[in-house]
Amino acid sequence: MLRRRPPGVRLAETLRFLADEIEARRVGGLGEAQAAGYLAGRLGRAEQQTTILGFRSDADPRWLLAALGGGIALALALPLALPERRVVALSALVVLVVLGLWLDEYLGGAVLRQVLGRRDSQSVVGVRAASLAPRWRAVIVAPLDGAPPAPSPVMVRLVFAGLVLLLAVYGGLSWNVAWAWHIPAIGLSAAVLLGFVGIAWAQRMPVLARHGTGELAALLGSAEEVGQLRQVEVWTVAAGGSVVGEAGLRKLLRQYPFDGTTVVINLHHITNGAPVYVTREGLLRLRRSPAQLLALAAHADADDARINAEPRALPSRTLAQFWQRNGFAAITLTSHHGVEAAPADVELATVQRCVWLVVGMLRALDETSIDQMYNTGLSKEKI
Repeated sequence: MLRRRPPGVRLAETLRFLADEIEARRVGGLGEAQAAGYLAGRLGRAEQQTTILGFRSDADPRWLLAALGGGIALALALPLALPERRVVALSALVVLVVLGLWLDEYLGGAVLRQVLGRRDSQSVVGVRAASLAPRWRAVIVAPLDGAPPAPSPVMVRLVFAGLVLLLAVYGGLSWNVAWAWHIPAIGLSAAVLLGFVGIAWAQRMPVLARHGTGELAALLGSAEEVGQLRQVEVWTVAAGGSVVGEAGLRKLLRQYPFDGTTVVINLHHITNGAPVYVTREGLLRLRRSPAQLLALAAHADADDARINAEPRALPSRTLAQFWQRNGFAAITLTSHHGVEAAPADVELATVQRCVWLVVGMLRALDETSIDQMYNTGLSKEKI
């Protein structure tokens, strides 16, 4: 029977299957569907009621980047035809609006993504009821699809700084009606377009099957290891289409009535090194992890010497920010090298330690009352 085998053996089987037995888990592709079927079967054997939710994914962000680069170049070139001050002001406004869409949770421009091409995808949802009347609902979530290469935080900072400088220089030059002064602006506009197209082209690199296997294995291992809790209803969510948007999570919230007793543990880039529970995350817009979830992670770490986790900041955006924007308490768990460089090699020991951390947090939550949660400093509106 599957659950009687040692946890390490089951985790190793999950990693091997996801990396070697199925295709790369592209959004809407065969590999994503194969992974969904495998996870649904394993969660069913872990005594979870399992459902597969179908939905239309958001568009691939590289097309958003290409469209954004073309829009900025067009907005900067427009005053060349009509060098009037009001046209210059209008162009600057267009640049700022488009830039704001891109910087919305960076690369989160949901408006642009909805009008671009989308693909059919699915999420796997498992739930195991509490043995008593549930006090809490805990949602463990990880991306179902493999992560494609994405612009690094340093690249995002450089592009943002370059756009601000470009807007300032071009705005000053455009007040002069002499055509010769527009030549530098043409070059800068072309450079911006080429830069965005270059980033978009870089994201066309092949997606390796082993990308994202660590967090999926930790998700499944946590569901199998924690068993049934007394007062915590455990939800396990492998969210499809996560690398291109949040359509899967939006469908989840529409389908299920999660309330204020819901807490979310997000698994992100679990590869190798020590487990990390994230204190704050984001690049241009920081979001802090709720105090009570940080306390649960610290308690689980102190209670199990095998975990040896670290509290650290994460300079990137994760699925936890979706839950926080919708009013839920959410925290991200990752690994030390996942924070820094996210290497492709996944260590079984790191995944196992992350499973122990998740299980420890859930068991600590099972012993936590609502009043104890309030005393950590989180307002009642968030619980």
